[in-house]
Amino acid sequence: MAGGDGRYWSLDAPGLTEEQAKQLLDEVKEQQFGWFGSGIAVDPSAWLTLHLYRASAEMLYDGLMSSAETATPEHGLAGDIGAWLRLSADAG
Repeated sequence: MAGGDGRYWSLDAPGLTEEQAKQLLDEVKEQQFGWFGSGIAVDPSAWLTLHLYRASAEMLYDGLMSSAETATPEHGLAGDIGAWLRLSADAG
């Protein structure tokens, strides 16, 4: 659930087992905070989660845009990073 500006905060709890992650998610759901709509336990074997500082995201975006002939700022990883860079610049 994102705020009115399209951005959202999330939590990262490193070092959990699958069972612990699911248990924590269940505990949060049971609290019925009113603002917690849904959540998932992110399986690291199925998802690549990037936690990049802005400077790293800018460098990666520039590299993706300059290294591929077909790179466009609207598609794929470059599109995702570019959209985040624009959104975060507007918010900051």
